[in-house]
Amino acid sequence: MLFRDLIAYLSIIVILALAVLIVVGVNMYTALKPERYFSTVTPRNFGLDYRPITLKTADGVSIAGWHIPSQDGPAAAAIVALHGYPADKGDLLAHTVFLADTFDLLLIDFRYFGESGGDFSTVGAREVAEYEAAVTYLRDLGFEKVGVYGFSMGGAVALMGAAGPVRADAVVAEAAYQDLADASGRKTRLGHRSQGSLPGEGGVRSRHTGTDHPFATGPGRTLRERLGDTGGPAA
Repeated sequence: MLFRDLIAYLSIIVILALAVLIVVGVNMYTALKPERYFSTVTPRNFGLDYRPITLKTADGVSIAGWHIPSQDGPAAAAIVALHGYPADKGDLLAHTVFLADTFDLLLIDFRYFGESGGDFSTVGAREVAEYEAAVTYLRDLGFEKVGVYGFSMGGAVALMGAAGPVRADAVVAEAAYQDLADASGRKTRLGHRSQGSLPGEGGVRSRHTGTDHPFATGPGRTLRERLGDTGGPAA
């Protein structure tokens, strides 16, 4: 009888352990390969010209981006905008488009997301390579100052990138997580913030939208101050 009880007890433990492993495995898979979102909004919805670009990271991933030139003419400074998880570059347009008034603006898709290559997301761990590729691209174009704005995962990537060999002149991280392992475990429970907004819907203070948004007086203002308030003419 005791032997049967022991076998039954061990069987229950094995079943519970397998169930835990299955749940963990499913969560890891969905965190690394979440549903992909593709914004239908582009800079043209805001009346802005832009140039689609493709960057290559140090580990060989093709990264899609939009380079929006300053509306005030050639600028001495540029800003990289890094989206959150699991969004794409269009998700940040309504919140950052006003920066293109005086700065060149570069929005990119992290690996796996949007139009970029890559088979899976690493929730920020390897995405630092995208930060480095974007900042290097702008440096190579001759910009005297380069700022980086990141939201959520993008904020965490901006902070990690700023501590590496490729430095930006200003970094603003909004709603960034501080622990990569903890964030990875929570990502499957987070909903998608938006799929991009059209002019007037996102609420950005800009001559292109004519509305207000806290970003314009919060993170946006910080970036402008750190980079010299305005992009300024290129030398």
